[in-house]
Amino acid sequence: MNNSRFTRQVPNARSHPRPQRTLEPEESEILSVATAMGSETRWEIIRALSTETRTIHELTELVDLSKGTVSVHVKQLEEAGLAASRFNVSDNGGVEKEISLAVDEITVDLRDI
Repeated sequence: MNNSRFTRQVPNARSHPRPQRTLEPEESEILSVATAMGSETRWEIIRALSTETRTIHELTELVDLSKGTVSVHVKQLEEAGLAASRFNVSDNGGVEKEISLAVDEITVDLRDI
């Protein structure tokens, strides 16, 4: 039996200290997170999201890439459980995708893998 510890601190809406949850992930989940974090661009996106929720448009400006490219990176972060998104109506009546971090912290005890 795999006793790997995989701890994620899940954010709440008000950015208060997070309760810690310990999950016992499948190896594929650990690999998904490692893959998602294996890109300099995704690290830039994570750093940007660490301070506040951002729209796709804001992220494209921060990382200086196209909307399509940023969307692919965001999707990979979402699939790994690192980012979450929601759609909101903008001030001009359009729809904007807002992205935020889904977790604040991830810990993998490599001795237990």
